[in-house]
Amino acid sequence: VNLQDEYDISRVVIHNRIDCCQDNIDKVEVWAGSRLCGKIKYFAENIVYPVNCPTGTKASEVTVKLAAGNLTLCEVEVLSNEDSVFSVMNKNGTLLSHKKRASQSNIGWGGIPSRGVDGNVDGNYHANSCTHTSSLRDNWWSVDLDTTAKIEKVVIYNRVDHNSSFIDHAKVYVNDEFCGEISYHDTQTKYIIDCHGFIGSKVTVVQNDNYLTLCEVLVYGNPVEDEYPLVNI
Repeated sequence: VNLQDEYDISRVVIHNRIDCCQDNIDKVEVWAGSRLCGKIKYFAENIVYPVNCPTGTKASEVTVKLAAGNLTLCEVEVLSNEDSVFSVMNKNGTLLSHKKRASQSNIGWGGIPSRGVDGNVDGNYHANSCTHTSSLRDNWWSVDLDTTAKIEKVVIYNRVDHNSSFIDHAKVYVNDEFCGEISYHDTQTKYIIDCHGFIGSKVTVVQNDNYLTLCEVLVYGNPVEDEYPLVNI
């Protein structure tokens, strides 16, 4: 993929197919420019494969190569300093949630709330990349954006190793404005919720009927002061 400009590439995340032929991903190489970031090793339980690039990797092009066999990719995300290059460039604005202060109703199995904004989208819980509550009812997770912003999209990465259905009927809010509700599909690892440009400083995910576990929450939009700059009169 041609990125149209040179970026500091920190990670490339590849989503594998799940219906059949998953082992085709084995030994795939990921290159940023002329630099090898890494090679994928196939595991039957994996759907998402994050490949870290060496510190200081700069490139304007990312290539995925397979020496022999069929190459099939369901999605490729290129991350620059943990922000999505494509998302930074697109109409949804900038990533507002990365490493911001997160909280949740309670903590279970070591699933602290900061994992939801750490930049690691790995859906395997044992990679220490997902949040988890301890109670079965009335759960929430929230991120304080440290600014008031016009929120366009919220992207949620779900667990892929186990208990993926916990996400079903989770609701997303900007402050008190309801953006939408997730409908779980067993072939889906990422859910995109449209927040209609609601203005707020906090995004909350609510799950009233089950445990709440989130592997990453990406909030995209634009700070209000960027859209409506103050003028000295």
